[in-house]
Amino acid sequence: MAPGPVDTDLFRAGKTDEAKQRSAAMSPFNRIGTPREIAEAVNFLASDKALWLHGQIVQPNGGLI
Repeated sequence: MAPGPVDTDLFRAGKTDEAKQRSAAMSPFNRIGTPREIAEAVNFLASDKALWLHGQIVQPNGGLI
C-alpha cells in the first residue's frame, strides 16, 4: 500500500495552508485523501475480493501526478 497525501494530524503537522494546498493541487480531484478512503482500500485488500492479487503496490492517491 502506498497512499498519497491523507488528511491526518501527522500530515497537517507543521504544514502551512499553502503547503497543504500544493499537495491537494497534485491530484486531479484538487484535494487530499481521507482516512476513510484509505481504510476502504485496506478493507478491499483484506477481503476475499482481493484473493487473486499478489505482489501489487496499491496506490490510493487520487490520481496524484
